Amino acid sequence: MEAASGSAPPPPRVAWRGILGAAAGVLVALATGTQAELAPLIMVCSTIYLGAAATGRRWAAWAGFAASGLVLTPGFVLDAPWIPLVALLVVQAALVIVGLRRGAFAEPAARAQLYGAAGFGVLAVAATVGAGAWAGVLTVLGLLGHGAWDLWHHRADAVVPRSYALFCAALDVVLALLVAWALVSGR
Repeated sequence: MEAASGSAPPPPRVAWRGILGAAAGVLVALATGTQAELAPLIMVCSTIYLGAAATGRRWAAWAGFAASGLVLTPGFVLDAPWIPLVALLVVQAALVIVGLRRGAFAEPAARAQLYGAAGFGVLAVAATVGAGAWAGVLTVLGLLGHGAWDLWHHRADAVVPRSYALFCAALDVVLALLVAWALVSGR
C-alpha cells in the first residue's frame, strides 16, 4: 500500500529494544535459575512504572531499570527472594507519597499504576511464598500479565517511553516462557 504522497511506506524497523529485552531475559534466567528467585521481578516491573508515574518523568523507567539490580541482587546472592520484596514495598510506599504530594495520580494512566503495583505486588508475594509448581505457575502468569501491561502502555504511548515498554515486554515474555519450559521439563 502506498502513502498518500505517492511514495512507498518506509521499511519496517528492527525493534532492537525488543531484541535487547529478550536477550536480557535469557541472561537473567541463566543467572538465577528458579521461579522463586524470578518472582520479585514481577514487583520490580510494576515499581518501575509507578516511579515514572509518581515523578511525572517517563525516562525514570530506564533509571528504575538500571537501579533494579541494586534491589534484586541481595535476594539472588543470599537466595532470599523476600529481601527484594520488602525493599520494593518500601520503595513503592515512598513513590506513592511522592506521587500524592505532586498530584501525579490525577491522570487516569498514572493512577492505574497504583492498581498495577498493588496487583502485581500481591502476585509476586504469592509466587515467592508459594510452593513447587504453583510458585512457577504464578510467576509465569505474573510475567505474562506484566508483558501485556507493557504492550498496552507501548500502544497507548503512556507513562513510560515506548522503547522501555517494548524492552520490558520482551524481557517479561521471554522470562515467562523460560519459567514455563522449566516447569514442563522438570528443571
